[in-house]
Amino acid sequence: MSSQEDEWDNEDEQAFEDAVSDLGKTGTVSNNPNDATGRIKLDRKEIKASMVDAEKNLFTDLKEAQELVDQFIASNIAVAVEGLRSKWCKSLYHTLGYAFICYMKSMMTFDPTDIETAQGALKTLIEVATLFRKEQSLVSSFTGMMTRAKEGSHLKGMTPLQKHAELIYAEAHLLNAFLALVTDTSMVAFVREGLNMRSAYNVYKACYKFCQRVYDEEGGEAGLLKNGLDEHFVSGVLFGIGAFNIVISLLPGKVLRLFELIGFSGDRDFGLSRLEIGARLKPRNRSFIQPKGKKKKYMATVQSNDEGLDVTTGGFVAPVDPTTSGGLRAILCELSLLAYHIILSAVVELSDADLPFARELLDKKLQKYPSSFIFLFLAGRMHETTGDPASALVQYQKVFDLNLDWRQLVHLCVWESGTCNGVLHDWKKASESYSTLYTESKWSKAIYRYLQAVYVYADDPVGNLSKATPMFAEVPGSLQKIAGKHIPLEKFVSRKSRKFKLQGSRLLLPHLEILYVLNGFDIIPTSHRPTFIAEVDTAISQLEAQLSGCAKDKNGDEIPPYDTFYDDVCLARFLKGVLTRELALPSSDSLVPIQHLAKQIKAHSFTPTQQQQITYSIRQLEYILLISDKIKLDHWILPFSRLELGQLYLRTGDFEKARKEFMAALNGGVAEDEAGTARKRVSLENALHFRVHNALVKLDVLEALVAG
Repeated sequence: MSSQEDEWDNEDEQAFEDAVSDLGKTGTVSNNPNDATGRIKLDRKEIKASMVDAEKNLFTDLKEAQELVDQFIASNIAVAVEGLRSKWCKSLYHTLGYAFICYMKSMMTFDPTDIETAQGALKTLIEVATLFRKEQSLVSSFTGMMTRAKEGSHLKGMTPLQKHAELIYAEAHLLNAFLALVTDTSMVAFVREGLNMRSAYNVYKACYKFCQRVYDEEGGEAGLLKNGLDEHFVSGVLFGIGAFNIVISLLPGKVLRLFELIGFSGDRDFGLSRLEIGARLKPRNRSFIQPKGKKKKYMATVQSNDEGLDVTTGGFVAPVDPTTSGGLRAILCELSLLAYHIILSAVVELSDADLPFARELLDKKLQKYPSSFIFLFLAGRMHETTGDPASALVQYQKVFDLNLDWRQLVHLCVWESGTCNGVLHDWKKASESYSTLYTESKWSKAIYRYLQAVYVYADDPVGNLSKATPMFAEVPGSLQKIAGKHIPLEKFVSRKSRKFKLQGSRLLLPHLEILYVLNGFDIIPTSHRPTFIAEVDTAISQLEAQLSGCAKDKNGDEIPPYDTFYDDVCLARFLKGVLTRELALPSSDSLVPIQHLAKQIKAHSFTPTQQQQITYSIRQLEYILLISDKIKLDHWILPFSRLELGQLYLRTGDFEKARKEFMAALNGGVAEDEAGTARKRVSLENALHFRVHNALVKLDVLEALVAG
């Protein structure tokens, strides 16, 4: 680790310690029942008095809540919302369902009123869950924390309602923490909500360990049922523990260190298998992903000796009720698996991406929910991931045709339609998509306006200049903060907009640049790649022509025609290198089970055309390092060029070269043994580290499989 990185770590730790010391000074949330929209005055005596009925009606309420969740998934949103609201604060699960819907809406709209409503609903949910949890004396609470709670055995004395209240208490704190991090900008908030998340994770761990022990020692499913551990509870435990482990394992080291300060760790294989069990699927064999005796170098791992979680076991099977679908939260396990294999696999290199598995699961869900906005959206994303944006647009149009009560749900498809139209060279439709988002969505006016401006400009750089210029000018003043920081992509588009003005109302290929940033290059159809390459070739020829007519300095080097000339040269070479690599080795071809990919690498033989394209791509990406010291503004290009070159070597099986490129990307674009200026804190640095971290995980696995 460099001294600069050490300095950053010290700064992070000092900020953390300062926040901890300030935490006690910030007070607590107001007990005023009307302090937020959505809060109601809770009659605690009445709720306590209703506990007998609540216990008796628990599974009736659960069944009704599950039916309403099905209505929501099937796009009957108004029916679901009204049904859940009808028993608000009367039924534990109706209260959870309604609060979760309020949370979802607030995260989609980013509207202050919706956020306030969600905050009020979640705080009320926490209060209701607290009232239904098992009461503990101070002594029993302390001793339980020191002894029994570690094994989760304190759950044994709880009624079914109290067990579910325990789980919902953790879920509510998690949702409230996520929402608070979006709305509060301080480090104190990060620490406070991080501790709440840690507390929620401890509840999940205790519940998981108890379920596992009961299953192992008391007769499997029969033991679970005997201890009041029904499928709804078990699916919730599996979802929580699985999702936590996956999310933490995906984080790059720089971010992970902050979470480790709070006490988090995670194992991806373990997390995925818990989600599979929660979705009533057979856990897939991942033993080949982690060869015996090989340490997981680039993953945060949960070790059984410090967390108490058995990461090697096949886990346990939830009790099955033939009248239901595997537990209320089974659908969340399924959606998480689909998002991991379909969406995340298209963004980063994953060692365990499995599109055939995801396609089979998605087809089953579409058969059950043919008009579901969420599964139609995922079907569109599946087409994008496999390089078929035209078919993706067909799926998104089906969502538009549903005329959903929540327009915000449609915005997901509008966003993706913009990318699809961009890779299909339909600049006007792409611009219209982002114009719609700019008008209707409050998430990021800066990003929406920039994307609209870029495609207006791409459609006719000369004729549309007067229309695009004021759009670019709006962007820098439209930035916002989330969790105390500007959105990285907003900062990027703001810098590009300022560069547009600096260069006299001109940018080089901004539509291709932003397509790359949004992972659009991975979904360009084979038939359209030559068109994009020809566009970049034209730009390169124009740049070379400008340089050839320039005067020379005393050293005989050409004096560039403008200050940011070499920024444009590096960008053009970068785009050409990545596009040419995709022509030879499409990203979609690598999204197969990794053992199959390893066999392909072992047996690969490239055609003369492929070999020529690979060599040319390498030359373009390597050229950037040679002139990177001449870049004035776009320093992000160098480390990203190393990342993309590493991905090329990963696909060709040159693992030693791939590792060098990935490590150079983490080091600001320059390897330890190379000359050049490493750039720290470049644009999109977190995205870079996220992608490199996961590429290194995949590299380790592939290297072991190919060697074996």
